[in-house]
Amino acid sequence: MVVLVALEDVKPTTGIWTGPAFPFQIGVRGVLGPKSDDEVISTAIQITLKMRKGQWIPDPSAGSFVWDLLFEPLDSITIQLVRYYTFKDLTEQIPQIEVLSVDVEERRDEHLAIVKVAYLRRGDATATPKQTAVVFDRRRAA
Repeated sequence: MVVLVALEDVKPTTGIWTGPAFPFQIGVRGVLGPKSDDEVISTAIQITLKMRKGQWIPDPSAGSFVWDLLFEPLDSITIQLVRYYTFKDLTEQIPQIEVLSVDVEERRDEHLAIVKVAYLRRGDATATPKQTAVVFDRRRAA
C-alpha cells in the first residue's frame, strides 16, 4: 500500500507540521494523531526515494531514480549517481529541507542498501541537523 502526501498539505501551523507519518502509529485512543515536523519530513523523504519516476500518474516527475540504481552493483560510480539523484530529487520535491549529505551503505549479507540523508529544515530556528535512513531491500524488486 502506497500513501502519498501532497506537499501542499504539509504546512506549518503554529510551528508544528501536520500529516501522516510512516510507520503508522496508533495512539492511546486508537486514532492516528498529528506527527512531529521531523516525522512528516522523514515520511516525505521515504516516499520520494522509494517511488520511481513516472510511477505516480498524476505527477510523473514525482519520485526518484534511486530505486533502480540500488539494484546495480554498488561501485563508486553507482554510489555517486545515488548521491546525485538523492540531492537533486529531494531538493526539487521537498523545498522545506536543505540536504546536507547523503551516505550509501550496502549490507550484502542482508541484501540491503541503506541511503542515509542528513538535512536541515528551512526556517528552523535551532538549525539542528536531522538524519533519516531509507532502507531498500534488494530481494524485493517491486
